[in-house]
Amino acid sequence: MTKSKLILSTAAALSAAFGIAQASAADMAVKAAPIAEAAPCLWCGFYVGINGGGAFTENRPVVVTETFGGAPFVSGTWPGFGTFGNRDVTGGFAGVQAGYNWQRDRWVFGVEADFQGADVRGVTGATLPYISAGNTITTALAERLDWFGTVRGRVGYAWDRFMIYGTGGLAYGQVRTAMVMTDTFAFTAAAGDTNTRVGYAVGGGGEYAFSPNWSAKLEYQYINLGSRTLNAVEAGPAPGFAVQNSTRFDYHTVRVGLNYKFGGPIVARY
Repeated sequence: MTKSKLILSTAAALSAAFGIAQASAADMAVKAAPIAEAAPCLWCGFYVGINGGGAFTENRPVVVTETFGGAPFVSGTWPGFGTFGNRDVTGGFAGVQAGYNWQRDRWVFGVEADFQGADVRGVTGATLPYISAGNTITTALAERLDWFGTVRGRVGYAWDRFMIYGTGGLAYGQVRTAMVMTDTFAFTAAAGDTNTRVGYAVGGGGEYAFSPNWSAKLEYQYINLGSRTLNAVEAGPAPGFAVQNSTRFDYHTVRVGLNYKFGGPIVARY
């Protein structure tokens, strides 16, 4: 083999070897591409929890109207109605909740249902001058919320472990009411009612995830269960008298809660 042919053969062999090395390096580079890092979505998934708090009402005047034959009864100094104190209903409650959250970027969307056992009650009453000097009328009204629950949607905005949210939806609960009346003309009246009512709830709160599965929340809800008129027919010397009171069953509630989340969807991070 001549010297020139030897040089050409050596160059060809080196070129082929270099090409194989390049292909191998490219293959290694593909195989060494970073693998997607899988991380759990902090707020996504199903959760259950417990909560407890207090409820109160606005102090609104309690007005009782007296009728005779269905028309307002007005006589002497009695204008046909009286204000017997202010509605003051307070108490506590405790219960459970369950829900599910979806998250998109910082926005969190969810549904939640809760049920509470409650002892929220109040009694209002007073004695007022009635018809003529020396006569009086006394009326007392009692109200009690035994239990309530809600089914609501939630929309939140999260900063990593902390989220603020608004909420609203259906509310329901059992309310008891009672009214008694006496006067110095020997008339008496009494009426009571227990019924399950349906209304709405709106509110908002904040929630902090202190671990991947546990979070604590502080929440306010306004719960409105509608209104009802309680009518009591008077028993006395003359028939046809009655007293009535209309009450709106609405409550301001503040609660703290603890939730446990059962995992959630996986979000890929590259």
